Amino acid sequence: MTSWTAAQLLARGLVDGVIHVGAASPGQGELFTYQVSYNLADIQLKRKSAYYSTTMADALAQIRGDGRSYAVIGVPCFIRAARLVGEEDPVLGKQLKYHLGLVCGHLKSQWFAESMAWQAGVKPDALESVDFRVKAKHRSSNDYDFGAKGTDDSYLSTKPTQALVGGNWGHGMFQLNACNYCDDIFAETADVVFGDAWLPEYKSDSRGTNVVISRNENLNTIFAEGQAQGILRLDELPADRVAASQAGNFRHRRIGLAVRLADDIREGKSVPLKRIAPGIEGVSARRLDLIRLRRKMSEKSLQSFESAKMENNINVFLKTMLPLVRKYRNVEFGGAHKRILTDYKSRLKWALASLRR
Repeated sequence: MTSWTAAQLLARGLVDGVIHVGAASPGQGELFTYQVSYNLADIQLKRKSAYYSTTMADALAQIRGDGRSYAVIGVPCFIRAARLVGEEDPVLGKQLKYHLGLVCGHLKSQWFAESMAWQAGVKPDALESVDFRVKAKHRSSNDYDFGAKGTDDSYLSTKPTQALVGGNWGHGMFQLNACNYCDDIFAETADVVFGDAWLPEYKSDSRGTNVVISRNENLNTIFAEGQAQGILRLDELPADRVAASQAGNFRHRRIGLAVRLADDIREGKSVPLKRIAPGIEGVSARRLDLIRLRRKMSEKSLQSFESAKMENNINVFLKTMLPLVRKYRNVEFGGAHKRILTDYKSRLKWALASLRR
């Protein structure tokens, strides 16, 4: 839906270009960068998810003052940044006509891609490209694969994402520290926001389904016309169902944020003023353990992967993180769900065995 909407804005002459993330050209030193697309073909080339830290600074500098109008696509913090840039710089403010947001759980370090690729058999120094979401037929939409291609490879090497250490979003591996203080899930400053419909009635479709929240009348018209033409199928959902699609994210950005703020204040750290009051009152011991363990896993993943790269050995990372994964699952599920934990351990064991082979 994100790419379709961007293409509609371009095709209807509402914008002249789209600023969004796409695969970087070889030799740029990054896998993904913010780029500008001026035609439908280029938009399609950049249509897939990219869980990767980058900057829009160069793209904004490229288009500033060229007399054209643009749509910008990004996660909540990037959309907020684009809004603020537009307020500070009237030239860019007039050019950035539409802001298309993406629902976000947290932003990943560039090392996330390298770690997943390494576990799939492609070392960081040989990594050419990745596909974060390789859809698999006959599996639910949230059960996808990760793909990586090396510089000497002619095909994409894939592994089930959930079988890779770091593939579980709830563990927070490679999360940026800034995300510990973010409370914006649905890109509240965007004209429209798109996310995954992680709801039982939609997850069974392996192609994926979007949750869409529109705050712009022009976009509402585009969506209505798409439905009338049979291009889109739109179901109206109540707000609580939309929120339910990000239930874990809300726990992380509301209950978790309150705990993290309280923990930091107790340690004498400076914290930003948020809509969520610091505190741990009413938070169960189990939830407290999960919040604090996730934060530890974020930090340890970055530290251990840096060591793994220095030693050219992915096992340095895996040996540090696997005990923390097991601990997290024990806290999360407890004794009543030992079967699930055992199954998860077997998948991790399979992944490591495949890596050694």
